[in-house]
Amino acid sequence: MDTFIGIGIGVGINEFHIPIKHDNETLYISGIDDVLISSDDHIMPFSKVELNRLIKSGVKFSISTVRNSAELLSIMDGVELNQPVIVMDGAALYDISENRYIATIPMSDDICSRVEQIIG
Repeated sequence: MDTFIGIGIGVGINEFHIPIKHDNETLYISGIDDVLISSDDHIMPFSKVELNRLIKSGVKFSISTVRNSAELLSIMDGVELNQPVIVMDGAALYDISENRYIATIPMSDDICSRVEQIIG
């Protein structure tokens, strides 16, 4: 009888969920390399499920990466990002919903020339 009472209490406690209030004002930004993706450049299934759950609940979430927008979209396929993402190590801000760059920081002609001299 004690066992059945214990099981009943345990099931009751597991069914009771305290409502969680998410912070819908703060923008959370995460890197992806070695954080959200595995060594084979694919997002981990658990991360995909949890990110989509958080985004659907109203949490503002974005990504910052050294990768370009095309590579990022390929890696994050299935994640419903709704905030602009920081790509190319901060050189551009990309809006996924509009499929365009909304801000870029171009290099000056002088810097481009110096880089070409170093590389070439």
